[in-house]
Amino acid sequence: MRDVFKRLGYLLLLNLVLAACVSTVIPNNAKVAIRDLAFSDIYTDGEVQSQEQLDKIIGHGFKRAKDADVQSYYQYLDAARLEQLKILKLRAPDDDTYIARAIGAWTSRSTLPDLERVCGVDGLKATVTSVSRQKGCCSDFARTYIAYANALQLPVRRTSNADHSAVEYFDRRLAKWVWLDPYMRTQIASEDGELLNQYEIRNRKHWKALTLIALSSVDSSNDAVNYYSYMPKGYGLISWLKGVNDIEIDRYDTALRRIGMGKALRQMVLLIAGIQPGYVLLTTERIALYLRLSKILLLSLIIVYGIANLCVLLRLPAFSKRIANPN
Repeated sequence: MRDVFKRLGYLLLLNLVLAACVSTVIPNNAKVAIRDLAFSDIYTDGEVQSQEQLDKIIGHGFKRAKDADVQSYYQYLDAARLEQLKILKLRAPDDDTYIARAIGAWTSRSTLPDLERVCGVDGLKATVTSVSRQKGCCSDFARTYIAYANALQLPVRRTSNADHSAVEYFDRRLAKWVWLDPYMRTQIASEDGELLNQYEIRNRKHWKALTLIALSSVDSSNDAVNYYSYMPKGYGLISWLKGVNDIEIDRYDTALRRIGMGKALRQMVLLIAGIQPGYVLLTTERIALYLRLSKILLLSLIIVYGIANLCVLLRLPAFSKRIANPN
């Protein structure tokens, strides 16, 4: 039996070395794309006919913040800012857009020219702290926004397009989700002034008729008009994260980080375990076909790799002997 475990250890070591080599060769952006693709549900424009249908797709299996976790957010957030937001919410308890914009004002980046682009800080507490110091990228600002929204019990979800992260909050008066960009401090409205969500923005034919609404005073460092992610090409593929359970994710992530596990591996483990949510992707027929074929190829490689490992195990002399003569 000792020999069996010894050989299993060698096989595990070989797999770790191979994984490290592959990880070194593949760029970080490609690794993130591969990981997200493996845990994404892909839909085409023809398969999603309405906002209501899309909301049902995103809502199915959506990982929400638990009641106990909502209280837990207080230990991650700026207490003074949170108290101010709670006061603002009391002033207009039924105006979801008012409180959504107030959260955006607290979590938006400043006009400081020396803004540091530190992206993907480990840990929710560190991310919130980084953003409060005007550091971070769009995903950090979106994550921080969601933390404040969860603490204030404002329904929110994370959305992305063209590698840019933003959020959508649910407005009860409008009875729909509304898009807001915490990083660029903007919202988008129709020619009639109606606030839009990402699905509605993508489906607008008269793109130039849309209006960018600045949520703060003029910011020379915030050129939203010419921002690539707001252009039509930036909406070729849009996505929604199927969960806002950041506290739960952070707890498991912290435990894995303490044992020295790398970030990419931690995220993969949490995705496989069903703790970290995957994405819903909406795109054109052509892009969807490419993504689905890529996903099939990726899953096929994983299956082949698993079978190869199984074959190696079955060929281990000691292992085979144990199976043939269990007694």
